Amino acid sequence: MAPVKQRNSQRSLTIVIVVSVALGIIGYFGFPLIVQLFQSTGSSSSGIVYKVDGTAEQAVVTYTEPDGRISAPKGVDLPWISPTYIMRSSTIVVLTAAAVGEGTVRCTIMIGGRVLDTNMADPFIDKAICGGVTK
Repeated sequence: MAPVKQRNSQRSLTIVIVVSVALGIIGYFGFPLIVQLFQSTGSSSSGIVYKVDGTAEQAVVTYTEPDGRISAPKGVDLPWISPTYIMRSSTIVVLTAAAVGEGTVRCTIMIGGRVLDTNMADPFIDKAICGGVTK
């Protein structure tokens, strides 16, 4: 009777090892795909979208990234819309936009399709600044 019990134990151990390795491989290679799903363009019911528009042709924007850090400034053509980002709750989100050359800029932060904050650059302050906290 002992050899049968030993074979069942070995078989169970083999199954556990195979399943663990398979889940590890799926997790390792599947993670980038999961991240892409959460950062798809467009709108999402719980996602953050940054928008900049105005009469200027271009602007320099910075914004809060999903990891909570502020992005490096980047030049964009207007109108500009970011991908949809999924943020942790209680994350402070900020969007700044400064016109390049002549014209005005307006920033808008949207959460789940609703406006969290919008602001137009003041003629005396060359940046539009929007901000808020995710729920």
